[in-house]
Amino acid sequence: MANSMQPEEVARRIIEVVNRNLPYLLTHPEYDRVIAARAAMLDAALVTARELDAGGHPIDDVTRLGGSWL
Repeated sequence: MANSMQPEEVARRIIEVVNRNLPYLLTHPEYDRVIAARAAMLDAALVTARELDAGGHPIDDVTRLGGSWL
């Protein structure tokens, strides 16, 4: 693992994220397009979920199973 971060660098990044109250620590920003594509897929899935919820379908089941975080 010649290209891996040293423990000190990992610690520095974690401290920075915590201090700035950021929700994520992204260790490979060069994957920005992959991350953006995944976010777009999640957004599309949310649209579908809202459409299903309007019909009283799977969203009710998730909530009933303890998914109140939705």
